[in-house]
Amino acid sequence: MKKKIGVLEGDYIGPEITGEALKALDAIGEKFNHTFERVKLYASGEAYDKFGEILPKETLEKGAECDALLKGPFGGPPEEINHPKWSQVEKEAILPLRKHYNLYANLRETKVYESLLDISPLKPERIKGTNILIVRELISGIYFGEKKSGTIDGERFASDTEKYTESEIRRIAIKAFELAMTRRRKLTLVAKSNILFSSQLWREVVAEVQPNYPDVDFDYMHVDNASMQLI
Repeated sequence: MKKKIGVLEGDYIGPEITGEALKALDAIGEKFNHTFERVKLYASGEAYDKFGEILPKETLEKGAECDALLKGPFGGPPEEINHPKWSQVEKEAILPLRKHYNLYANLRETKVYESLLDISPLKPERIKGTNILIVRELISGIYFGEKKSGTIDGERFASDTEKYTESEIRRIAIKAFELAMTRRRKLTLVAKSNILFSSQLWREVVAEVQPNYPDVDFDYMHVDNASMQLI
């Protein structure tokens, strides 16, 4: 197998992390006779230093030619958050990268390994066997909704609109159900349908998808209750 990997090293600890990941990738290639061609891509602080912009058009074009992207963390130190190099990293690099490549599913796994139980600050008997995969919609909702700010009656105001379409919810629901089928076959939708119209739409659409996966045990939790249950 031969694949092209676009590498976005990121900032600060980013190059160290991606460097180790590339070593692991090389080891995989050597063991299983795969070839991984690396393509260096520029974004965030490194791109600003070299090109004077956070996300060059060339990065998006070259990235589209790759089979996968390996990205390190973006962002600067808290004391320089207002510097032009760092102040718009999320808006002008991270979110556009997600949107451009249609990266709608963010997978975050919490898994406790038996060999690490003794060094955990939590009681081993409480966390043993923990294995949770959070599937998060990534390119819609409040991050990408209409944003307003200004002054009304002498007071400053700001608003961010949370908007989802049926198709955006459906595709992430399908992804979540498919992943549940490869695990313990249990899926919980976490939202706030007792208050938010957007969460009500989530419940409706996910409930429509659910019959296609009869082997998955599906339920719903309000986000505040889910947070409490996790703790």
